[in-house]
Amino acid sequence: MKKFVFYFTLFINISAICLAQNEKPKLGLVLSGGGAKGLAHIGVIRVLESQGIYPDYVTGTSMGALIGGLYSIGYTPDEMEEVVRNIEWDHLLTNSTPLSEITIEEKPFYGRYLLELGLEKGKIVLPRGLIEGQKLNELFSRLTRSVHHIHDFSEFPIPFACVASDISTGEKVILDHGFLPEAMRASMAIPSIFTTVEIDGKLLVDGGLVRNFPVQEARDMGADIVIGVFVSSDLNPKEELTNMIEVLSQSAFIFSAFDTREQSKLVDFLITPDLEGYYTQSFEEGLDIVKAGEVSALDLLDSIKTFKEKYLIGKEMKPARKLRESEGYFISEIIVNGNEHIDSEFILGKLNISPDTEISIDDIEKRIDLLYGTRYFTKINYIIDENANGNLLVLDVKEALQSKLSVALHYDSENRMGANFNLTFRNVLLKNSRILTEVDIAESPRAYASYFKYLGIKQRTALNLGVNYENLPLPVYEDDGSQRGVFGTDYFTYFLQWQMTNHQNYTFGLRYASEFSKLKPEIADPELAAIEKVKLRNHSVSVFYNRNTLNRPFYPTKGTLLTSNAKYEFGINNSLTYDLADSLDAIELDVDVDGFFQFMINYIQYFKLSPKSTFMLQAKAVISDIDTLSLNLTDYQYVGGFNPRYIHANRFWGVNDKEFTVTSYSYFQLMYQYEPFKDIYLQGLVNYIDGEFPMEFLLKDYESNTFGDLTRRFGFGFSAGYNSKLGPIMVALAKDIDRKNWKTYLNIGFWF
Repeated sequence: MKKFVFYFTLFINISAICLAQNEKPKLGLVLSGGGAKGLAHIGVIRVLESQGIYPDYVTGTSMGALIGGLYSIGYTPDEMEEVVRNIEWDHLLTNSTPLSEITIEEKPFYGRYLLELGLEKGKIVLPRGLIEGQKLNELFSRLTRSVHHIHDFSEFPIPFACVASDISTGEKVILDHGFLPEAMRASMAIPSIFTTVEIDGKLLVDGGLVRNFPVQEARDMGADIVIGVFVSSDLNPKEELTNMIEVLSQSAFIFSAFDTREQSKLVDFLITPDLEGYYTQSFEEGLDIVKAGEVSALDLLDSIKTFKEKYLIGKEMKPARKLRESEGYFISEIIVNGNEHIDSEFILGKLNISPDTEISIDDIEKRIDLLYGTRYFTKINYIIDENANGNLLVLDVKEALQSKLSVALHYDSENRMGANFNLTFRNVLLKNSRILTEVDIAESPRAYASYFKYLGIKQRTALNLGVNYENLPLPVYEDDGSQRGVFGTDYFTYFLQWQMTNHQNYTFGLRYASEFSKLKPEIADPELAAIEKVKLRNHSVSVFYNRNTLNRPFYPTKGTLLTSNAKYEFGINNSLTYDLADSLDAIELDVDVDGFFQFMINYIQYFKLSPKSTFMLQAKAVISDIDTLSLNLTDYQYVGGFNPRYIHANRFWGVNDKEFTVTSYSYFQLMYQYEPFKDIYLQGLVNYIDGEFPMEFLLKDYESNTFGDLTRRFGFGFSAGYNSKLGPIMVALAKDIDRKNWKTYLNIGFWF
């Protein structure tokens, strides 16, 4: 009997111990939204972990969803801080893609328009937000690739849920399953700033509109005890509502503010970091915000210890185990979802990932960047899932509108005012094609149109058929720089071009072109006034190689720009018509011209010396055996000015616009660029031009070209510029060392 009582008592005690262990409280961590201020969550989590506090559940909204999502899959505070340190916020949180990630065939038309509008059925279509966030999507996919195959967030190392808002109903949507990057992106989709995210048929935006502090969601997941970190703010008092923007912003969050007050009552331990001086957009101060969160939590260290002793005594807590993050994947199958007008073959061809091959995560993203750089898509998400044979790569694409209208305005003191319009159609006549037209309505109008068609199963080559028209003044100068006259010119060309398209930063190919020009004197001295018109016709074939790795179209800070071509011109037919005062009829003279070769190479390299300093080196040479008496003005080179716009024109700071007409020359420029403030640029440069070297060593019986009365010239200049939303703004001052006068220049806006 005694033994029975003893064992029964022992059984009861052991059962009680086990029951007590089973009843140890579950801890939830709730992270609020707050834009950049949400980075303070990282510092708070670091302090909690230093005290051995690790949650059983995590919930978050907006930036809290991002930090909470990463924490739930095993990221440590140090790893999250490293992510913050390496992010280029300008690229991540804008619609701007670096020029180096745009395909070579799209680079000439990228980043030089004030406004880009979609067209559908002849009507302008406004986007659902300013920023689609391709780079944001890629970052989220990369950071969460260890759980791409896990679709139930409760199976994460720490169960997780975040909150978004259904903009069509105003209802709260709990995201606890699906694709984690998409859920995080939806939770932080600030209305009108970021585009909406569609999940399960619901149109989702920032969860902060309805629940910025999801405490109840942590309770519903099973949390008995809740630590909440709130980094946002309550409603501003009337004294701070001083303008319509502040009033409008506050009105959008009235409901959320009242909801937050109720949610805060459900928290057992509330941490509100001191983030005075920081704002929701202070991402460039991200590391300071992380530190501010840590300092605020350290100030509460005694309270944190007391909280742990009261609520978490005896609870075994340990950090989440991060799942293995592979740097390489064996891709057994590729699936494309979301494409309607664009062939899957085009997508797979541009992606260029062969099934049953191993590829690194870096290479996967480079291939996706190449595909996105075609500008046929506004979004490309990737998922690396698992299947029986290895890994399944799933691409979820969102096609760009087939038609787009782009507009820009410009003025500069050399070319005057104009308005640029670009109308682009994709996949209209044939799939995997682009029709592009550009018109510059200006004092000197210009127009360009082309039809670009990708070829082959893998779309690695393309045909480009196009026409170009320019109506520009061509000045004529004396040796001392005084103007003799101005010819009005009509220039027209059509071309057929074959080129490689399998790399985003370089191409090479073959080109056939036919050119027509007509020149008439508009302002002239008596000698030039006798010329009624000049007609020029020719045909040419050429081989070319172009490379462009610049990081942006204007004020680049790194990269290479290389253009080169070797051309043979034939079928030349030129004529000169004189209208002599003592003759009843005009006299037309045909000028016989033999075919000739021309070689051109232009190399520009930008070196980033420091975050604010850039050095640029340019070397250019045009070498031709054209007869200087041929009258073949279409293939002459026009040198001079700050930004000359004419066929075969090259700038030379310190002399007049297009002052020198030559057949061959070499040109060198050195430039130092300094950015004292964001988007403000100061430049100093020297440039040198030579009419003898190296042509006299390469061409037999070469006759030196002169620039005025000199075979070589040297100039220098200074400029101040602003890379504005309206386009680049620049004022410049330059001088030729052999001239007395300084030249000035002003540019506002994008140019054709």
